[in-house]
Amino acid sequence: MKIQNILSRTYLESVLFARRLLILSMILITMVACATTNNSRFKIYDDYITQNNLESVSRVTTFKFQGWNSLDDRHLILSSNFKKSYLIVLANYCNDLQYTPNIIVDQTMNSRLSSKFDAIIVPGQNTQKCVINRIYKITQEQLSELRSLRKNSQQSLSK
Repeated sequence: MKIQNILSRTYLESVLFARRLLILSMILITMVACATTNNSRFKIYDDYITQNNLESVSRVTTFKFQGWNSLDDRHLILSSNFKKSYLIVLANYCNDLQYTPNIIVDQTMNSRLSSKFDAIIVPGQNTQKCVINRIYKITQEQLSELRSLRKNSQQSLSK
């Protein structure tokens, strides 16, 4: 009877270990799939910047925040006074950027937007400060193209 209990306990432990290993494997596969999807979305906008020869600027003077559009968790468009728009590339992934209803533009100097110094803040339970890495001035036509890219990438993800 004692040997049977030991064998049962060993069998049970091995089953539990196998179950934990399976769950861990599924979590890792899901994380890799999500990372691949996000990286391909990031690549869409990085390719757009390259293909359209957009030049980054280190700062924008006379910047007054008017509105914004999220493209993904690393790219967004900021609108300023006089119908000027800027494609913003953040230094790293900014959690919940594409789902938040509002953002805060954290400027080191009033009426000026600077890369490397200013940031986007996503308010919420886990408030996150995301440093602006690059700024690109874009035309109204490029603004429409970027919005189309976002719409198309969302549709391809939902299929």
